[in-house]
Amino acid sequence: PQSHLWRRCKYTNTNTCAIRMDDTSPLAQVSTASGEMRAVARGDSDRSEEYESLIDKMTDNIAVRPKIKDYESLDYDNCYNEPYIELLEQYSKPRKCMRTSQPSTYYHGMVEWILVFLIGAGTGMVAFFIDYFVTLLSTAKFDTTAHYVTVFQPRGKLIICVLLITSFNFIYGVVAAILTAIEPVAAGSGIPEIKCYLNGVRVPNVGRLKTLIAKAVGVLFSVSGGYLVGKEGPMIHSGAILGAGIPQLQSVSIKQLDLKYSVFRSDRYKRDFVAAGAAAGVSAAFGAPIGGTLFSLEEGSSFWNQALTWRVFFCAMTSSFFLNLLRQGVYASSQWFNVGSPGLLDFGQFDCGEHCRLWSLSDLAIFILMGCGGGLLGALFNSINTRLTIYRLKHLAKRHAIVRFLEAVLIGLVTSVLTFGSTLSLGSCVEYANGTLHAPSGDPNSDVYSHRRQYLCPNSSFNDLGSLYLNVEEMAIKQLFHEPNRFTISSLVCFVVLFFLLAVWTYGAGVPSGLFVPCLSIGAAYGRLVGELLKMAGYRNLYAGSFALIGAASFLGGVVRMTISLCVILIESTNQISYGLPLMVVLMVAKWVGDLFNIGLYDVHVELKEVPFLEWESPLNMHSLKAEDIMEPNLKYLYPHTKVRSICGHLRTTCHNAFPVVSKTSYSKLVGLPTLPTLDQGVQRIRQAHEETSARPGKSRRVTINSRRNYRIYSQHIDVSNQLSGAEKASLDRGDHISQERFRKVVDSGRQRAYSVGGHRVSTVPGTVRGSQDVGLASEGRSSVSRSYPGHIQSDIQDSVCFSTEFVDEEGEDDAFASPAAEEREVEGDRQVLMFHGIILRSQLVTLLKKRVWCDEDQLCTTQPRLTQEEMTEEYPRYSDIHDIDVPEEAMEKIMDVTRYMNPCPYTILPLAPLPYVFNLFRTMGLRHLVVVDSHGQAIGMITRHNLTHDFLHERMEELRQKKDV
Repeated sequence: PQSHLWRRCKYTNTNTCAIRMDDTSPLAQVSTASGEMRAVARGDSDRSEEYESLIDKMTDNIAVRPKIKDYESLDYDNCYNEPYIELLEQYSKPRKCMRTSQPSTYYHGMVEWILVFLIGAGTGMVAFFIDYFVTLLSTAKFDTTAHYVTVFQPRGKLIICVLLITSFNFIYGVVAAILTAIEPVAAGSGIPEIKCYLNGVRVPNVGRLKTLIAKAVGVLFSVSGGYLVGKEGPMIHSGAILGAGIPQLQSVSIKQLDLKYSVFRSDRYKRDFVAAGAAAGVSAAFGAPIGGTLFSLEEGSSFWNQALTWRVFFCAMTSSFFLNLLRQGVYASSQWFNVGSPGLLDFGQFDCGEHCRLWSLSDLAIFILMGCGGGLLGALFNSINTRLTIYRLKHLAKRHAIVRFLEAVLIGLVTSVLTFGSTLSLGSCVEYANGTLHAPSGDPNSDVYSHRRQYLCPNSSFNDLGSLYLNVEEMAIKQLFHEPNRFTISSLVCFVVLFFLLAVWTYGAGVPSGLFVPCLSIGAAYGRLVGELLKMAGYRNLYAGSFALIGAASFLGGVVRMTISLCVILIESTNQISYGLPLMVVLMVAKWVGDLFNIGLYDVHVELKEVPFLEWESPLNMHSLKAEDIMEPNLKYLYPHTKVRSICGHLRTTCHNAFPVVSKTSYSKLVGLPTLPTLDQGVQRIRQAHEETSARPGKSRRVTINSRRNYRIYSQHIDVSNQLSGAEKASLDRGDHISQERFRKVVDSGRQRAYSVGGHRVSTVPGTVRGSQDVGLASEGRSSVSRSYPGHIQSDIQDSVCFSTEFVDEEGEDDAFASPAAEEREVEGDRQVLMFHGIILRSQLVTLLKKRVWCDEDQLCTTQPRLTQEEMTEEYPRYSDIHDIDVPEEAMEKIMDVTRYMNPCPYTILPLAPLPYVFNLFRTMGLRHLVVVDSHGQAIGMITRHNLTHDFLHERMEELRQKKDV
């Protein structure tokens, strides 16, 4: 009945046959073995049980699967079908194992809090695992290299040291690249993928156990291998994976792990747990539980409430607590109960003593200028990385995985040679200032002194560039914040330029890589450079660490364009609330300046991957669009009772994930018009009353009434009566009359008027009124009402006029009854229309077919098996594919009743709803499908995530403009 291919057709030479589907054409092209192209009309029958799929006539060796979409939407809306309602009723009953009479919802709420605790604890343990082995591997590499530098320096064989550190980085990089080649989703930071998931897009393999292993193990080798990456971004991805997996209480990879608890096996619950896991990752990375909570709110989730905020914050606090507990117990001489250590990224303590200030009001103007510079540098970083990513997608992604592997190894080798070579050739020896050779007693930043590198420098100095390059990046950032000795201008410039170029090249390569730490390193060096220049210019009493912090915030904000969450993360990491104002100002300025040129880097990668990501609001220049302008009119629908053959054909020939459930009804029942039998009874009573007065002497009046015409005539009264006043309607209801002049005005006011019914144009052209007497609800006229629906619904209601009564002389020639042919033509106006009842998902239909939920055609549908909610969701989140299910041939003629399993109350919207209303409803409620229903309850279209993307909206806007110009 719509664009999908259904037809009882006969054709020969079908040993080899293929179908090319075209949703916009009423014909489907069928190619036979002889190469002949035949056009087969798409069938239109009243019963879906009569449809027969062309697919069943083909051989099994023909690939007829439709193109699968790269990304699918998540369904955050609960399906309130009968199994789900039965489950809710079961939850409302008291549990026998509980002493109190509280319903089961309290029990499940307690289980939910336990799962949130486990997610936070697991994220903290994964963070400690990564941090412990990164420290172990990096220490082995740097200590071994430093030892051999002192050995081979007097001999002039430093090339051996270069080869040594390059060998370390090569081995580590190969391991990281291999893990990423095994699971490509583990590449990068994972934050764009998590943003897409929380936005409602199902990214393939983003939450699998294999991805977690590849991510956690790969990032510790990539960080230890000298890549300019951080472990903080992958920590967010790792926490999100734990949030997606732990509440399922089962494992698809490990079949034996299944606790048979399916309460939280839905997209709606998984979204909330993933948000909690992402916040736990931020908390473990930066020691910022509040910042992690705000990160999940700002960067991802489309839905938020108070209860979710509390659970997410609890998860973030748990993650930070467990990480600190393990770090103190292992690193601090088994002080297990001292949990004062921050997260993985330690900014140290900002305290310049009594004779200086952290910042002053006069510094704020300089900070604003630094924010502008950070925004420009961030825009440049994003622009270069965008071009590199496009090149990778065009040339490297299409080739074998070995190409991505070789690129990742090459980046590691180049980084090793350039960083170590620049340290030996461009590094400056900085003399220790008075009292800065050793850390003062009680200095909280004492580790800064112990990690100075002395490559090729005398004992009273250190190599400033080597101290930045040949340390883990977290320590380099801490040195830029708190090193009391000056860095040379040349070393800072070299560090910023070289680090900038290598970081641009590395992000997006085939290794797990975070973006936060490289950007903080570049920004801190940029801020320290500004501070050193101001000191040289005579600007006194400044604290170089403050300028380094502001520079780090400005560059990171210019790259990722985060505001409130990044501001809180930096405040929590520094433990200095006094930095709140300058950080907020700098981040806003950096974002505003960067937005003048491009978007944030995470959003860039989302766009390049063509993910249908929905922003917070619809485009401002498209508010003229309506729901009917952007909906998909070619619906593929099911009936409440449908043959299994038809359902299999729908699933095999389309890639749609939802099907409206409709039933056919007459237009008169749909809009509430009286039926023909009701009108016939009324006509007979009127005729009998007038026959009694027709025998009176003189000229009498004869009323000519036709029941078939009155059936359609009645519809015009609906429109005409809407123009009458309340008093006039009351008068008519009492059987009184209104003047002919008033009735003529009412009718003439509607002449050639176009009004809207259900969001579609309806033209009404009333006729004229004859006679000189006063009339009641009577006039003769004829109007043509045409409703044009897109796609499968075509209802042309012709000759719809109001209740017709003629006043003629007795001698006049007038036929009181129309001919049978005329009556048959007139009754054609009562067309069949589709009444919307609900929506059913592809996964539900596949489950029903797999469970063999059907019955014989001659039996009641109550005899088919009844599945529970647990049985419907036992395969979540990886449901079987329709092509993997073997449906017996004898079952194809059986009937399936889908009314028990469909969602009878999905979100719907009217066709004339403006785009902002549609966009806000779809995004805020986390919908997957939004059915467009007219005012009479007909399903006339559907809106999905694809229909709300900016590219699609621009195309529709341009099409409407072209039509308007024509």
